[in-house]
Order: sequence, then structure tokens, then C-alpha cells
Amino acid sequence: MHFLELPVTGATLSIEDEAEQFGFSVDAHWLRSDHFNLQSIITSRKIESVLVLGAGSGVIPLFLASLFPNRPVCVVESFGPAIKLLKRNAKNNGLVNISIIEGALTDGATDQASLYADRSNHPLSYSEDRSKLRRFTSIKDVPAISFANVRAAANVERFDLVFVSRWPNSVGAVLSHMTANECGYLAGYLDRDEDPVAIKFALKKLGIPAFVRSDDRQHFLHETLVEKDLLSVVLPIYNVAQYLPACFESLLAAAPQGTEFLAVNDGSPDNSEEVISQWARKYPNIRLINKPNGGCASARSAGLREAKGEYVAFVDPDDWLFPDSLRRLCQAAFLGSVDIVQGGFVKYYESTSKSELIDETWVANDFREKITDQGRIRGLLTTQPTIWRRVYKRRFLLENGLDFYHEIRRFDDLPFQFEALSLSRSFKAIPDFIYNYRLQRPGQDVAVTDNRLFVHFDIFALLDAFTRKLGAQQVSEQLLRVKLNTHAWAVGQIASEFKQEYLKRAKDDIWAAMTYLSDADFKRVTSDHADFMKLLPSDSLRRRLFGSMNPMRPANTAGAAG
Repeated sequence: MHFLELPVTGATLSIEDEAEQFGFSVDAHWLRSDHFNLQSIITSRKIESVLVLGAGSGVIPLFLASLFPNRPVCVVESFGPAIKLLKRNAKNNGLVNISIIEGALTDGATDQASLYADRSNHPLSYSEDRSKLRRFTSIKDVPAISFANVRAAANVERFDLVFVSRWPNSVGAVLSHMTANECGYLAGYLDRDEDPVAIKFALKKLGIPAFVRSDDRQHFLHETLVEKDLLSVVLPIYNVAQYLPACFESLLAAAPQGTEFLAVNDGSPDNSEEVISQWARKYPNIRLINKPNGGCASARSAGLREAKGEYVAFVDPDDWLFPDSLRRLCQAAFLGSVDIVQGGFVKYYESTSKSELIDETWVANDFREKITDQGRIRGLLTTQPTIWRRVYKRRFLLENGLDFYHEIRRFDDLPFQFEALSLSRSFKAIPDFIYNYRLQRPGQDVAVTDNRLFVHFDIFALLDAFTRKLGAQQVSEQLLRVKLNTHAWAVGQIASEFKQEYLKRAKDDIWAAMTYLSDADFKRVTSDHADFMKLLPSDSLRRRLFGSMNPMRPANTAGAAG
């Protein structure tokens, strides 16, 4: 006999040893650790009726019956031995409010269903879905029951709490048999093979809040019904009419059901508005938002304000995505309610029509699972600012006041990425290539070579203020590296007539990096950029670059660039 002290009430249940065959030890551990968030659910909601789908070891139905002794607890179970065990344990503990319906939950189209069981394992496993079992040792026909039949048998209009046990059901199958208003809250076990996007979409469509989790604590889905859609995709539109059809086609193939596309026309002088309107008439989830020209940052910000999705993505309309890519990002994001999820990308060079795969294997390997260590996440601050191959939890952005700086007319993704990664408490990466990034298009920010590159100094002034307020040393040091990388790129990009002025304004940032960063950090960027060399006294530079070599040795014989 097992004795189980229950959370919340402190009561003790006696449970027969046979329950071990049905996973008693695991169920008891999950109950004590509140694996399924039941304690929060039952203390925050009014529970008048309970349905448990699958008796299992009996731990969950016995706990709920003990917790609500004057409320009906209905159990649907198709496996005879599990039914008999639950009846005995209920009787032994004096719990008279448990009713058991023998059968399998279906859509009610047939009178019978098949039950598959594998008695060779410990604990044994059984399911009404053959695909859930690697093998089975027996098969039996059992009564098929619809959700309406269950409600009628329990004499309730809806169940305030429905709990899905490990066996024999799956969350997706249960939802497919429900209609709206039959369930107040769904909790229980999430099979690792289930599609989180499909489950999320069904929960929102049915209007059912839920918390379900697999055996891995990181592997959970939480639906609050606060957000209407699964995903909002924001596109800032300006003079890109010719690229829009290909972009929209790729988005429709990339995104899951429950996605809205917010095309923000930023006062574009070409026929972008007309093209967007044509697509919006054909696809209701494409929405045109018109605004006066204010720059890419203001357009992205306008889209973010209008977004209704649980997650949000920012896509450049001259680029395109791989099929199913946004769905895969959402799958990773929903499992564990991750703040930011990213995928890989491909550079496409328009002048040559050639593509370059960007190798970021280390990111995909290091962040394949949900990472909550802020130090590790902030290690990504120096990576290329690529907000368009990520999805962001919208609530995370709102709670942290994250938005785009309207006064920054180009490279607005740099401060957004830096602040988002600095504040993120969870991050995940998938190994798939999801995005095609077009380069060498006329009018692109990354193609400018004139004094428009001086916007970096405005950006870094904003980020200096952000890091001072945040007060995190690691973030401040990472900002020095970002400045060094950015200035290194800019001095190689900018036209000669603007280079000296840019270098003059960058000097303080470079000196700060030289002072506070390690030799390795500084050398990694500066050794390949001769323009940096001219800013620094030769002896200091050579000491920085060559360490123990004679600091007074002439630069040209020491091999220093420039």
C-alpha cells in the first residue's frame, strides 16, 4: 500500500500497490511538484464540475475528488484494469463523488472504438490511437462516447476543469471532440509528438484556456486567451511594390493558421498600396495600414501597435521566407512560452542571383533547447542585428516597453535587437534556414556610403542611455563590442570624403573599447581595419596588437596594418 500526502489539503490517501503498473510514482511526483499547475488553476478558478480523461494510476482523480468532496468528478476510462483499480482506491478512501464512464472519447460517429495496450512495459501503456504505441500486445473493442454523452451522463452543461491523463488520450484528439463552451479550463499531459501550433489554434478557436505539459518541465503550452491570433507579421512598406507578390506568396506558405499580416504603407510613392489592397481583398488576414512617411522604425512601430498575435515577427517586404518556416518558429516558441526564437538565414545577392548560406551551427546547437540564462543570451548581442528571422513574444515586448526609435531613420533593427536580447529571459534557436535576405537592392540601408552612416552615433547615444539605466556590466561590455564591430564595418563602407569625419566621431568609442576590453577582443576586430590604426599612437597600437614585441619598433616592420 502507498500513502500519498496531498498538496493543498494535507490529507493522506492510501493507494494500492497495483497503481505502480500505471505509473503511480511518476504521477505522485508530478502532483507534489505541481507539474501541471493544478494548484494555481484550482485556487484561481471556480470549480463546480471536473472531468478526468484517463484514470491512469488514480492519483489525479483521487486528488481532485478529495479536494472537491461535494463536487462531481467524472472519469472517462476505457481500460478495464484501470477502472477496477480506481473504484477500489476510491472506496478505500471514502470518496463517493467519483463516477466512471467506461469507453473511449470520440466524435460519436460510431458505437465502438479500439483500445490498444502494451502490457510488456512497466508502467504499461495503452491508447485509443495506435500510432502512440511502438507496439501493442492486445486490442479490444470498447464503447465510443461523445463529449455530449459525457456531459449528459454527468448532468452538467460544461466541465469547469478537464484534465487529460497520459493514457489513453492526447490533447489534440480531445480538442477535436469538443465544441465551444464545453470546457472551462484544460490541463494535463502533453505528448511530445503533438503539434503545439495545432493545439494552440484549436484552443483559441474554442475559447479554452489551458496549461498542458509533457514529462519535461520546459515542454509546456500555456494558453490564456489574451491574444486573438497566434502570430502577427509586420511589414514596413516603402517603394517595394515589385517585390510584394513574391513576399506575400512566401508568407502565406510560411505561416501557420491564425496569422495576421500587417502591411504598413509608409507613404510609399509607388503603387505599393494598390498591390497590398489587391492581396488583402483575396486574403482577409492581410491588412493594409496607411500612414504618412516616417521611416522604417515608425512603420514597424505602427504595425506593432496594431498587432493582436501572441507572437510578432518583423519581415522586410523585399525578402522572402522558406515554406513552413514561421510555423516552425512558432512551434519552438509555444513550447515553453519562449521570449525570442530565431532560425537561420540565407543571403541572396541580387546582382548575381547567387545565395550564400550563413553558417550559425553554434547558435542552433547551443540554443536548441530553451535557455533561461541571461548571461548566455546576452552573449548573442554582438551577432548581426537580424530581427527578421525571429519571432518575439508580444507580451514580452509590451511589458519591457520595447519598441522602435522613430527618430532613427535607418538601421533601427540594431537598437531593437540589442535591447530585446539584453532583456530577454528565454531564448531558443532552431537549426532550419527560414529566411532569404536580399542584398544589393537599390535604396537599401546597408548599401549607403555617405553621411547617412553617421546615424550610428545617434543609435549608440540611445543605447548608452539604455545600458546606464539597465546597470548590467556584461551588457555594457557587449555594447563596446557592438560599437567596435559597427564602426569597423562603417569605415570600410563609407566614401572617402566622409571617412575622416566618421573616424573622428568614432574615436571615443574606439578608445573606450581599447581601454575596457581584452586584447583578444580588440585585436579580433581592429587588426583587419587599417583605418582604425591611424587613430592610435603607434606604440600603444603595437602593444595592443603585438604584446611582448618592442613597442617602439616601427609599425611597417612589425607587420601592423596601415
